[in-house]
Formats: sequence, structure tokens, C-alpha cells
Amino acid sequence: MADGDTELEARLVEQEEFEPSEEFVAQANVSDPAVYDEFEENWPDCWERAAEMLDWDEEYDEVLDDSNPPFYEWFTGGKLNVSYNCVDRHVENGDKNRVAIKWEGEHGETRTYTYQDLYREVNEFAAALRDLGVEEDDVVTLYMPMIPELPIAMLACARIGAPHSVVFGGFSADALATRMNSADSRFLVTCDGYYRRGDPLDHL
Repeated sequence: MADGDTELEARLVEQEEFEPSEEFVAQANVSDPAVYDEFEENWPDCWERAAEMLDWDEEYDEVLDDSNPPFYEWFTGGKLNVSYNCVDRHVENGDKNRVAIKWEGEHGETRTYTYQDLYREVNEFAAALRDLGVEEDDVVTLYMPMIPELPIAMLACARIGAPHSVVFGGFSADALATRMNSADSRFLVTCDGYYRRGDPLDHL
């Protein structure tokens, strides 16, 4: 086997571990080591527990297909709508008035969205995308700062089956064009301007 092939094979089966610091462990959301032990002992079927928390349109055949590394496929055969799972089911389950997004801008301004608000915004955004000609499997590029419209746009894309590609808002126009071309994206969602580190920026 050539040296290059040996290196590739080694990377495919890399088992090196990196232990987090005590400070990082202390602030982690998962504080029960039994959860970690369960995943270690029951890999990869342990992820089925997470899958059961989601609503599936079509049930998956297996948790992980690792027959063609490094091209692993998770939940093969399954189908779900991320937007429905993130928004609609909370409205349907009686949580429509719970806060889904609470946003604070650089100057202290705030906006709050309940799940009902988010449901309305996402559906309106999805309808606007369709009016612009976006269809299922069309890649939509999102070139926006950290504002509520960003997750709304992401969820709207997911609702209609259009993959989204997020491009960092600080990148240049040339960098944006390169990424759009690479993703074969014909649609761009952006904003006219925003504040960054206290300064107003023209985004157009």
C-alpha cells in the first residue's frame, strides 16, 4: 500500500481522544455521565433515542449505514421536515405562546417571537421564496448578520425543501460570489444594512 493510502486509511479509523477541561465540563448541558456511558455501550443505535424525539414523515430503515466510509449515511430511508419539527409541532402541542426566539441587538433593542409568531413569519417567508421561483432542491444563499430573519429564512427554506447555504456576512462580494457559484445557487437572501461592533454597515 502506498504511503498516501496508508495515511488515508489511518484517518478513516482515527481513535484519538481529546479530554475537555474541568471548566468546560462544569458548564456543559449534559451533566449526567450515564448519558455518555449509554452512548458508548450502544453505538450507533443510541441515536435512536434522539430520533424518537422527532416527527418523521417516513420512518428510517437503519440508524447508520457505515458500509462506505468516509461517506456515512444517517437514518437512511427516513424523511422529515425540519421546519415542522422546529415550529409547527410546538404550535399544535399547545405551546404556541412559548418564546421561540428572543433577540437583542447591539444597541439594546429586543424582539421576541413566540412559536405562533415564528410559524406565521416562516410561512410568509416560504411563500415569498416560492413567488420568487424557488423550488425544491434549489440552493438558497443566506448572506445576513445575526438577526431573527436569518433563522426564519433557514426554516422557510427547509419548509419548501430548498437547501440553504449560509455565507458569513462579513465576507466580500467576491467571496460571496465564489461560494454561490460553488453551491450552484441562483437565489440570494440578504439585508440592506446592519450594525457591527457599533458601526452601521451598508450591506448592498
